[in-house]
Amino acid sequence: MDLNNFLSKLNTELGLEEADVPQTFPGAKVPKKKKTELIKRARKGEDLGKKGKSFKEIAAKAATRYGSKESGKRVAGAQFWKMAAKGKV
Repeated sequence: MDLNNFLSKLNTELGLEEADVPQTFPGAKVPKKKKTELIKRARKGEDLGKKGKSFKEIAAKAATRYGSKESGKRVAGAQFWKMAAKGKV
């Protein structure tokens, strides 16, 4: 038995199958036109948010909390899209 089969069998026995975990994008509630506008502005390097903590600060704090730089970026990105959905960006 190889490792992948073993892990999938273990996940099935423990009830940790991928289908049980919903995968949702935080920006799903943002209208497509607004999302496109925000992405274009971000690629140009424009400031998107209001005064306060910047993306880099949120990402750095989350990276220390969750253990990796990539995790910090994911958390900061999710927070950004949540704010965009509420109209705060």
